[in-house]
Amino acid sequence: MSLNEIKIDLDDGVFPPDLDSMRKRLNQLMYIDKIDRAVMTMYRTKKGSHIYIAFPKNIDLTPEQVLIYQMLCGSDLNRELCNYERIQKGMRGWNVLFKLKKQGRKIISRESYYTVEQVIR
Repeated sequence: MSLNEIKIDLDDGVFPPDLDSMRKRLNQLMYIDKIDRAVMTMYRTKKGSHIYIAFPKNIDLTPEQVLIYQMLCGSDLNRELCNYERIQKGMRGWNVLFKLKKQGRKIISRESYYTVEQVIR
């Protein structure tokens, strides 16, 4: 399974989020891993934002690298602790970020499109 996307869950209630420090950390990580570009897509959620960062198809990160990227970019700590446990158990599809949340039949949270294709170098 190729891992070339990270998923960041920001539950701070701020939208749009301040992306400067996240971009700085991401650029440092990309430099270390010799990744020359990425495309960021951001969605608004009830609690804040979901940010998806896609790397070129030839990039294949390990689950541990994905987890480190997500944590250092500020993703929700509880989510990443659950992801760590899933990785340790060898679960497939461990990096879940819900686009829609329901309680019974009622929708309680949904991503709403905000922006796409901010290229990061």
